[in-house]
Amino acid sequence: MNDLKKHALALSFIAVLVCIKFVYIPIIDWQDEQLGTLALLERKINKVDHLLTEEEQLTVDHEMSTRQVLALSQGFYHNQDPEPFKRQQQKNIEAELLAHKLKIKNIGWQITMENADVNLNQFSINYTFDGKSEDVINYLLAISANEKFSELTEFNLSFVKQKAGKLGRVSARLRRVFFMDLNQEQMTKAESRA
Repeated sequence: MNDLKKHALALSFIAVLVCIKFVYIPIIDWQDEQLGTLALLERKINKVDHLLTEEEQLTVDHEMSTRQVLALSQGFYHNQDPEPFKRQQQKNIEAELLAHKLKIKNIGWQITMENADVNLNQFSINYTFDGKSEDVINYLLAISANEKFSELTEFNLSFVKQKAGKLGRVSARLRRVFFMDLNQEQMTKAESRA
């Protein structure tokens, strides 16, 4: 007992350190953890409050973007078997060229590119043709007026036999890309259910 009285100060200091280590520090850590959780919940509540106050505007924006997506998707071809689609597009191109009195020299399809991010397939076709300048210009205007979107990714024109007052002849090489919406079939089914 005498030994305990001799070291009473050291033992009380050790007891205080043990209390700090095993009681006070865990309580502080628990409080910090609770404060972090509360701050996170408060941010979530603020976000929900913001969404609730902006609900009408968000609904209007969502409806507008849905209408825009539907309008844009009308310019894409419906999901279908690629080979018959390519044959039909090639026949259409050949018919359009003949209707504009243009002579086709070369035509060939490129590798189909699938863009999984936006669920589109891209079908590229290269073709070369020639004819009078006026006919080529009319053809280019006609393909730009199609209701289904196609992109001209390569566009080369070579003018020959130009004279004063005459545009001469043109040899043209185009790469035209058609887009097929892989979801459009599903969207059409969903629209018919609604």
